[in-house]
Amino acid sequence: MDRTEKTSRYEKALEELEYLLGAEGKYALDDIGKMATISTVLKMNLPHFLFVGFYRATGDRVLQIGPYQGCLLY
Repeated sequence: MDRTEKTSRYEKALEELEYLLGAEGKYALDDIGKMATISTVLKMNLPHFLFVGFYRATGDRVLQIGPYQGCLLY
């Protein structure tokens, strides 16, 4: 994938996220819902990524994997 196509994919993902989550967004979601939406949009627009997701701090020195798209085992 060349630089122009990669830039176009990132711009499309950003437009979709703005539509879905922006100030005038289509949906009202909690933080985990927003992370799930972001992960899905990025994975759909950037299929060359093996994993798109978040790690959340859920306790003292604890990270929990939470919303993600893709395979964790490679």
